[in-house]
Order: sequence, then C-alpha cells, then structure tokens
Amino acid sequence: MQHLLILFALTFSGPSVAATHWTAPNKLGLETAMAAVALPIEQASVLLGQTIWRSDPSGVIHPHGSIEWRGLQGREVLPPSTDNQPTRSRYCQTVDGHDPVPGDRQVHLYRGNDEEAPTTMVLGTAASTEVLLVSLKPGDTLQVTQVTNTTTGRKLEHISLERGGEALSLTRSGKGVEACYASAS
Repeated sequence: MQHLLILFALTFSGPSVAATHWTAPNKLGLETAMAAVALPIEQASVLLGQTIWRSDPSGVIHPHGSIEWRGLQGREVLPPSTDNQPTRSRYCQTVDGHDPVPGDRQVHLYRGNDEEAPTTMVLGTAASTEVLLVSLKPGDTLQVTQVTNTTTGRKLEHISLERGGEALSLTRSGKGVEACYASAS
C-alpha cells in the first residue's frame, strides 16, 4: 500500500512532499491541497507542536512541550526544541527577523488520516497570497486574527489551533515570529 501511495505521489509534477524529512499525516492529501492553491513546496513550511514525555531523576514521568518548524524541503526555520521544565503552561520559541506581514491569509483544509499525528499547521506563500493548510478534527478550533494599525499600516497576525486541550500558535509582528505550544496535561 505504501508503494502505491508513493508511486502515485511521484506522478505530480515538481518536488514532492513525500520526499521531505517531515512525516505528513496524509502526504497525498497535503500535496493535493497544495496543488489546488498553487503553493510550491519551496514556499511551504510546517509548524508542529506535541507533548514529549520525559522522566525526572526520581523516575517520575512528566509532559514537556515540544516545537518544530521546518520547510517542507527540510530547511529548519526553528530547530526542534523541547521545554526543559515539565509543561505547566505555554512553551514558546522565537525566530528573529524583519519580514513584513502581508496579511489576508487564506485558510484551506485537507484531510489528515493519522489520529496520532502532532498538532500541525502548514504555512506558505502561493502566487500573491499567504495560505494556511490545516487538517481539522471534530472539536478543533482554528482562529486566524489579522490586525492592521490604521496610522502606521503595520500588520500583526496570530494563528491558533486548539485540539483536545492542546494549543499551537504562531504570532507574526514583522519584527520576528513567536511559535507556542501548550500541552493538554
């Protein structure tokens, strides 16, 4: 079955998500969604958050928040990192930069088929617009907030995906990006 899926995925023109280092919950569904919005793989990245279980010196196991953000071709935007302390609230990491926030992000859904997949958002720039590809499950909440300062024209974007008590968010201000994950525990 895997061989058929990979063979079919390779029939799409251009680079394939199937060739990336990241394991997509539904590679074919993601590739189809990317093709539908003309999102090139070179312009796409995946942000994922999950709970990692680690034991302390006494052997008690605790949840720790973990974040990873990389391009679909493997380039790291934010290296994989895990909170050193057991998760009590949000775990955040920042990427410095001065990229403008264009705003007007379009949200597109694709069907994920892996119930155990970490909370994930696929972000990218397609043609003249920014897109968010996400696979939602019953009970999930997705919020995309875009704010423009009427005086300066400066924009702010906040994206939040809540699933089963977990929350993955991304905030862009034009002066850097903050990615956060909150565990259900």
